[in-house]
Amino acid sequence: MPDARSGSLLAPFFAQQLYALRTSRIASDRQRWRSFTDVLSGFPTLSGATVSIEAGQPPELVLEYPGRVVLGLDELSSGEQEIAALTAAVLLAKSSIVAVEEPELGLDVRTQDLWRRVCDRQRDESLVHQFIFESHAPTFDGARVVRFSRDPDGWSRVEDVPTVVEEPLSREAREKGAEEVYVSKEGFTRLPEPMRAELGLGQQGTRLWFLRGAEAWEAWPEQQLATLLAEKGK
Repeated sequence: MPDARSGSLLAPFFAQQLYALRTSRIASDRQRWRSFTDVLSGFPTLSGATVSIEAGQPPELVLEYPGRVVLGLDELSSGEQEIAALTAAVLLAKSSIVAVEEPELGLDVRTQDLWRRVCDRQRDESLVHQFIFESHAPTFDGARVVRFSRDPDGWSRVEDVPTVVEEPLSREAREKGAEEVYVSKEGFTRLPEPMRAELGLGQQGTRLWFLRGAEAWEAWPEQQLATLLAEKGK
């Protein structure tokens, strides 16, 4: 959500902290600034940009594509602004527990995955001990997931459940070309990115036919996935 006073996705507090790191005479502070710029340049749409921050009230984050264009943060797409704001919030966090509400908004699946890795790295380095994601995207599922749903009678249901596919099985499935997506009990889901590209959905989407093959739909619950992979490996 944009800051109420500045209208920017990067809150003035974070902008001031970033400027302090960039201009600090302490080597560790400068390294934290470089970590921030390195993370941003790792996202595909920001690759090749030189990131700096200029003095002001509040300081302004600026991205320069050498020889082409210089853009302020507010001139970037909403997704790119969100990447910068989320990354700043995580890298500057001083709390051991960080909660993020709907981090997937404005980010495509690939960018969600890259940003999740940023969070995992912060946790692995013990800079943050725990992340709590309030999300509708399976990208942000952890070892334990709290799922919220609404029953037909209107009551909300809260379930503490394990992640659907354990890591070894998930890795084997991906190596053989499969991709996991979450499907709600009503049947709502997001098609895998390769499938969307092959279907040529474009910006407006399209109507599709789902055909049943001779044996079954090409969608498999976890209970049958291990057996299926074993048979295909023969």
